[in-house]
Amino acid sequence: MKKIILFKFVLLTSLFLISNCALLKQIQNTTNGRFSNFEKIVLGMSHEDMLKATQHKVLDRFQISKVKTLYKFEEGFTVVENNIVKEAYLFRTIQPEDTIQDLVSLGMDAVGILRGAGWPLSIKQNGGAHVFYYRTGTLLLKDLELVNSFNRFEDYSVSVSAYKGIELKNPIYYIVPSVAGVERNSLEFIEVRNYVEHILALSKGKVTNKLLEANSILFVNFGVGNKEVDILTYSNPVYRSVYNPGTTSTTQVRNIYGQSLGSTQTTTPGSYSNEYAGQDMRTLKVENYRRHLIMEAIHASAFKNDGEKKYFWKVSAVSNGSTGDFRAILPVLAFGANGYIYKNTGKEVGIKIDFDQMMTFFLEIFSK
Repeated sequence: MKKIILFKFVLLTSLFLISNCALLKQIQNTTNGRFSNFEKIVLGMSHEDMLKATQHKVLDRFQISKVKTLYKFEEGFTVVENNIVKEAYLFRTIQPEDTIQDLVSLGMDAVGILRGAGWPLSIKQNGGAHVFYYRTGTLLLKDLELVNSFNRFEDYSVSVSAYKGIELKNPIYYIVPSVAGVERNSLEFIEVRNYVEHILALSKGKVTNKLLEANSILFVNFGVGNKEVDILTYSNPVYRSVYNPGTTSTTQVRNIYGQSLGSTQTTTPGSYSNEYAGQDMRTLKVENYRRHLIMEAIHASAFKNDGEKKYFWKVSAVSNGSTGDFRAILPVLAFGANGYIYKNTGKEVGIKIDFDQMMTFFLEIFSK
């Protein structure tokens, strides 16, 4: 009886090994070294068996949870959960003119981002916040969902004016919008307030949701001005192609006695040359928007008692650009305004945005 059971065990084990080896052999023959052919075949396999079968080398990895990891290969990536291959994707072909905004959309998760934009050059993390660095831009993720994107070749600049009023020790702010039609608990203002609260925290200020606890009311005004259109006129020189016909000349050949010995002909071929023909006048339409974020901190008691505004400080951040999407430029304005609370600039100060410092600032905000 024991011999029969042992024989059955050996037989089943052998069949399993033969079947598994056959599957691995099939994958090796099918893939022929290419990632594209095993997208469906490897699903359900263990990560180790897939590596053995395909002989692909892991180039990078990105852990997105305790049980889920993304593995990068030369032509694509796999999604491995509890050591089992759950998904496999090819990297799409990205054209040179594609920007990062063309390839992704807000709310897209990490897997969708990698499918659309490819594997990033590098990744920075702070808590639940990530920044994916690409050649054409960066992506900001919170809890592995895209919340903003930035064009790396865009010239981000902000002008800041800061004013310092009466001193306030241990400030506790109650933040309210000063934009007509915007409520304090609206989703639009909550997004703005998130950035403002971080700026206040960096200046050692506290925030409360109870007006009676506050010693300062912070009015926040934000938005985009009307579109301004500038018409630029310029000219380009115009040249036309002119054909210059060839020439043929005849020369008589004579001896020393002046007798004709015949003649020779010399031919110069025709040619083309460029000739100035005037100016081509053209016009270029440039659209421009003025985006702003203004914060004004006033004395809470004085305002509640008699409506008087006693200012502690005011910071105004302004940016001009071609987009009228305030949400796209809000992070840049917030970064520009950071560090100017209780400062007096004396004039409007132009700030050239340091891209890497701005990304670090965002990681701190969205890590919470």
